Amino acid sequence: MKLSQPHEGNRAEALREAVVAAGRTKLICAGGSSVDVKEFLQTLHEQLHISGTSGNATGRNIHQKPLDEAIRFANAVSALTFDDKSRR
Repeated sequence: MKLSQPHEGNRAEALREAVVAAGRTKLICAGGSSVDVKEFLQTLHEQLHISGTSGNATGRNIHQKPLDEAIRFANAVSALTFDDKSRR
């Protein structure tokens, strides 16, 4: 199931409720505007490690950056998503 991140209130808590309601259906987060890298990684950390989503669909936040920055950003997203790393 694809679900956009809630925009009001305690987003991590609201998203956690959606994850629980989805049951065995896995939720991934997608959409949203391009934001600062640190803000994006913080939100991604919350989505994965607090809310319990199963992944993310990251687009313009990576694709609209210069190549070297995009590679570093993609590596950070990968570490949070697949390697269960914490944000730093």
